[in-house]
Amino acid sequence: MANKKLSIDEVEALVKNVLISENGTSVLSVEPSSSGDYCSVILEGDVNLQTLRTLAKTIGDEPIIGGEDCNQINLFFRIPDADSVGNGDDDEDEQEEDRKPAIPDYMRHKDEFYDSEDVLMPGTEMNCSNTEQCEKIKAWMKETGHYPIVYVRLDDGLHVEVSDIYDRKITDLLERGEAVGGDGRKYKIENPDDLLAIGSSICVRATCVETGRNDAYDLDFFV
Repeated sequence: MANKKLSIDEVEALVKNVLISENGTSVLSVEPSSSGDYCSVILEGDVNLQTLRTLAKTIGDEPIIGGEDCNQINLFFRIPDADSVGNGDDDEDEQEEDRKPAIPDYMRHKDEFYDSEDVLMPGTEMNCSNTEQCEKIKAWMKETGHYPIVYVRLDDGLHVEVSDIYDRKITDLLERGEAVGGDGRKYKIENPDDLLAIGSSICVRATCVETGRNDAYDLDFFV
């Protein structure tokens, strides 16, 4: 006995549920094929790639994408069986898997700061010069109050690891203007408002009280 397929109304409801997070995107039409095994769906608006991936997981089929209208997306896929569509918990698990921090494990600091998390810095999708990137990071720090523990550029933009605990420690450090470094020596912080993005870390200039050496040090050298 053949499995019961979703009705067209159920398919439309399924697609709309996936598109909940897509503001400005609507379902224009859902039509079955002559055989009744497939359907065509026309969407209006912009849909990102991640949403299409979520839709493919939900319906269990990779949609064929077509259409020439730049503001419309035509999808064609097999109508799923009623008992093959994942429940909400499964969808949430899959989405959670997609949201796993992208910063490489060896660069993350969960052991030191349990509340650390990976954040994608807005407006950094396009690569730019080191100088421009440094300015973007400094502007983002000023706007958000976060001090990145580490940052790394990936395909989708600049990822930064942040932690409220780390932020509080760094704020205290910059306000005091002095600290003990990772080598056990005392340092005087120079120009605490002038932070630098170097390599993959945020740095500050400091002078070693014992040796007189002045250099740029990672902020986490002092915490």
